Parts: sequence; C-alpha cells; structure tokens
Amino acid sequence: MSLPVAIVKKFPPITKQRALAIAARALTPHGGQFKCYSQKPDNCRIYGINTD
Repeated sequence: MSLPVAIVKKFPPITKQRALAIAARALTPHGGQFKCYSQKPDNCRIYGINTD
C-alpha cells in the first residue's frame, strides 16, 4: 500500500531588504515599532519575560 505523495512548492528566496520591508509593513498598522538590531540589546525581553 502506497501513501499519497504531497507536492510542496517552495517560496522563491528573497533578499534581506525585502524580508525587512515585509516585516515592517506587517507591524506598522498594529501600532508596533519595527527596529532591527545586529545584536540583541541588553534590555531586550522576549515575550515580556524578566530574567531577574
């Protein structure tokens, strides 16, 4: 008995600038600020969880 085979189409690769533009456009209407850092800032708290 053979199982059905799914055909998966991958999205074409995009540039870093295009990815940043998509993210900024998605966050802006919801009142969020979009900031991109090369390293995680010291005061960064993912999901608002304090590590203290």
